[in-house]
Amino acid sequence: MPQNSWQVGTMYYGGRLNGAAFFSQSAPFEPVTPGLPQGAPFPDWPGAGTMVFSYGPWVQPGCLHPQHEYTIIQEYDYVLNQPVQLITCSVCSFIVRAVYGTAPNGMPELYDPNAYCVIVA
Repeated sequence: MPQNSWQVGTMYYGGRLNGAAFFSQSAPFEPVTPGLPQGAPFPDWPGAGTMVFSYGPWVQPGCLHPQHEYTIIQEYDYVLNQPVQLITCSVCSFIVRAVYGTAPNGMPELYDPNAYCVIVA
């Protein structure tokens, strides 16, 4: 029986960025390194030691990369023998969730605005 080349909680591209090894992960569902900067101290205003966030995320998946949107990758699940849409981190391709099914019109169920108005990991 064929096995899947992907697993939820790991990076889809295996830590590669533009084909070169860049990200690393010690075990599935563990944070990914390197992370993105969360903030930097602002020395003068409004006071010393105040943190200024350089990127205010809407979502932060298990890899701990803050972001405003996920990347959706079309894949096939050979174990369950059906198509699947993988919700992944837009920075490192960490697989947050797998969504199965298709809508009656043949489109992936994930793109049905009535079923998935807001995607929550």
